[in-house]
Amino acid sequence: ALAAALSLLVLLAGAVLGRLGRASRDALVRGFSLMRRLFPATLSLQILAATASFVAAVTFEAAALLQGGFDGGALKLLAIAVVAVGAVVFVAGSTVLGLRRALGAFEPDPLPIIGRTVTPEQAPGLWRLLEGLAARLGALKPEAVVVGLTEGFFVSAGPAVLEPGRARVTGRILYLPLPYLALMRGDEVAAIIGHELAHYAGGDTTYSQRFLPIYAGVERSLDAVAEGHQGSLGLLGPSLRLGVFVMERFHLAVRHWSRTREFAADAAGASVTSIDASARALLRTGAVGPRIFETLQAAADAPDAAPP
Repeated sequence: ALAAALSLLVLLAGAVLGRLGRASRDALVRGFSLMRRLFPATLSLQILAATASFVAAVTFEAAALLQGGFDGGALKLLAIAVVAVGAVVFVAGSTVLGLRRALGAFEPDPLPIIGRTVTPEQAPGLWRLLEGLAARLGALKPEAVVVGLTEGFFVSAGPAVLEPGRARVTGRILYLPLPYLALMRGDEVAAIIGHELAHYAGGDTTYSQRFLPIYAGVERSLDAVAEGHQGSLGLLGPSLRLGVFVMERFHLAVRHWSRTREFAADAAGASVTSIDASARALLRTGAVGPRIFETLQAAADAPDAAPP
């Protein structure tokens, strides 16, 4: 009864928080921050209640065997019962300890980026473009610009490490892929950069920094249950499915805001250039992306045959 009540409570809380999270990003962060703190304790109680029920049921059946005498068959069944109880108790205890560790502080690893920084002295025209776009959007300008050959355009606001060399970069980072820059018109590049800077104006990177520890905490709780599920004789199945349900509510709300903010950033990019430039930028990046990947992959596979 206790396990069922806890399951019902978590199901209702996950559904309600998911719906509230789609109405407000702040509600999403607050609601699932609360869920992150309560989720491990709730799952632990559910696991302990289910384990106690299993042990009680096996003990009751074992007592009935004892009353019937100690023949060979009864002893074998008792041995199986002892092994099953021991295995389930061990797995449940390990899972509860794993859930307890999931409450620990989360320190994100620096984002690995293959590239190098470009200073205003090295590319004054690029930095003037960035400053102008940031001013028109009312956004904070990047504190570092990194150029490279791989990936697409993106922004980040957390710590990063540049490869090769392991150079550390912090703060607002804008990454620009050189192959795309060489194949796109100026207004197309401006539209995409405007799109990326709009994520600063909309507080998207700040939201991501608040959101990541919460997501990681819930995911670690689910991982702890999934790890113990295989040796639990199905006892942790309800807890695992409950955790998957909560993560699905989480993902639905996150995807809702991801799409909403991407559309808003698209509109911002078009506002500082033109709708035509934004449309051409999307078409061109989609068209040249696979060719760039093929060229870089061929150069990596056969560096001696690659053009200089």
